[in-house]
Amino acid sequence: MLTTLMFGAFASLASLHAIADEPSYVSWIRVSDLMKTCKGEKVWEQAYCVGYVVGVADVANNDQTSLKICVPKAVTQAQMKAVIVKYLEHHPEESQYAAFSSVRAALRDAFPCQPRLTM
Repeated sequence: MLTTLMFGAFASLASLHAIADEPSYVSWIRVSDLMKTCKGEKVWEQAYCVGYVVGVADVANNDQTSLKICVPKAVTQAQMKAVIVKYLEHHPEESQYAAFSSVRAALRDAFPCQPRLTM
């Protein structure tokens, strides 16, 4: 029993140490944390970034409010990710914002449902 408890405590400490370098999220992901993964070199970082962006796009693309976006069917996930990275690089003031809001804003800029009028 003592050996089991000691092993469990060691395993818990090891897993805490393993995630200590990962960003911690209270209730939302910050733009700065999303950018770290989007610019990361590891496969899981790229997959996380694309998954996050596509998830936000799915929600926004199916929204029935004025916040709806209209992503053309020909747009790839990699293209959506590139749009997000470019937008976030040009808006460093949003680094501590909730990533969802900034990703959605970037998608709305890139994929509006109605053509924008130019003056």
